[in-house]
Parts: sequence; C-alpha cells; structure tokens
Amino acid sequence: MPGDADALRAQVAEIEARRREQLSAAADAVELKILQEKIKLAELEAKEGLVGRDIAAIFSPKTGAMVVVKTPAPVQYQKFQKKAIADKVDIPDLFELIHSCLVYPSKKEFESICDAAPGMLSSTIEALTTLNGAADSDAAGK
Repeated sequence: MPGDADALRAQVAEIEARRREQLSAAADAVELKILQEKIKLAELEAKEGLVGRDIAAIFSPKTGAMVVVKTPAPVQYQKFQKKAIADKVDIPDLFELIHSCLVYPSKKEFESICDAAPGMLSSTIEALTTLNGAADSDAAGK
C-alpha cells in the first residue's frame, strides 16, 4: 500500500507542476499584452486626453486586452442615468453606453473581450461612471 500512495503523490506532483508551468506561461502572455497595450495607450492619450481625467483604460486580467473609453456625452449619460434610476438598465443598455464612448478597441473587439472576460463589461461601466464624476474608483486611472 505505501507504494501506491507514493505513486499517487508522484502523479499529483507532476500534474501540479504542469499546472504551475501553464499558469506561469499565461501570466507572462498577459504581462506582454499589457505592456504592448500601454504603448498604445500613450498614443491614445496624446490624441484623446489624460487617463483618469478625459479617458479611462481598463485591462482584462484574463488576457491583458485593453479597453479605452472617453467621457460620455451628457445627453447619452443622462439617458443611461434615467434608466438606472428607474431600475430598467439591461445589458444592451450597458453596451450602448460603452459603444458611444469607446475609443479603443473596435466595438466588435470589445464584445470579444467581454466574451472572454464578462467582468470587463461592469469594469468599463464603472470607469465611465468615474469619468463622469459620479464615483471614486481606481478603474479610471489604471
């Protein structure tokens, strides 16, 4: 019996080592993507205004993909707020507001980012809310 336990421990150790290697490779890929996106962010900032004041950058923790949004137009944001106050905001409303403020990437790419990491939708809304002066959050300055 002790031999069986030793064999199982060895097998589990191999599995865990493979998992650590895969996680490390994935983390390296995310870091590389974020670094590339931060270079793009500097270009966007030169055109669109300062991060944290005029635009917000949100990075997917899963892929490193970046989303950049600008301050929403007052009319667009008020339309969204009216639905929010009435508790009638639905997912398409979130996408509509974000699409109206999206600087980078394209709408299609943004939706792909949200498919891969669904939390990016709420993170992006939070960043827009912060840009509009309605909340205090770290999301706008990342």
